[in-house]
Amino acid sequence: MGKILAVAHSGCMGTWDDGLESVEKAIECKADVVEIDIRFDGNDVPVLGHDELKALTHYEKVYDALAIFSKTKGMLLNCDMKEKDNIIGLRTLREYFEEFEIRDRMYFSGIDECEVGYLKEVFPDYTYVTDWRLNPLKLRDKGYILDIIHQAKEAGFVGLNLNHIFVNQKVVEVCNEEGFILYTWTVERKGRMKKLAKWGVDAITSRNILLLQEVLRKHEKGEEL
Repeated sequence: MGKILAVAHSGCMGTWDDGLESVEKAIECKADVVEIDIRFDGNDVPVLGHDELKALTHYEKVYDALAIFSKTKGMLLNCDMKEKDNIIGLRTLREYFEEFEIRDRMYFSGIDECEVGYLKEVFPDYTYVTDWRLNPLKLRDKGYILDIIHQAKEAGFVGLNLNHIFVNQKVVEVCNEEGFILYTWTVERKGRMKKLAKWGVDAITSRNILLLQEVLRKHEKGEEL
């Protein structure tokens, strides 16, 4: 198993969600991955936003966030897509990625098996993880988990990106056996971080990135928390 990635959730360390300060703070804290939520405004411009956009409200531009991120080295960018059907906006987004040359340092998330939209049309050669819809009553059934993984692979995903409440040791074991990435979100409690790290997930997302990094450092060293 490789290094477990520490993903800085939008709004990390007490910053505003979907603000440039959140991106800057994640970089300052040396997170492995910076998460941004992406929507499109009334002019099809990509902006930072989790919930449906409101009129007469200022939203930071994705372009400005990418300008900040592009100056880093080695960090990854998680583009959590809250909209997938604005083809004009998506094409603009692709132009941004190409301008800042971050194609190989980012991946898309926020996509289940039914909501790909125009993403695969505009970004056919990009990396995707999926928030696949799972039946919580079957998450200890190896056959069920394998079926989900095989379906996700066929759909072009490289891994699962799951709410941590759907992750148990069996899910992690099967993903590891199949060589399928398993990212988890959003974890704020130290005990849960520790358990997920022990099971062997590939990434953990948290707003408290410093606590997460502390847990992962001690996990790697085999130290007790």
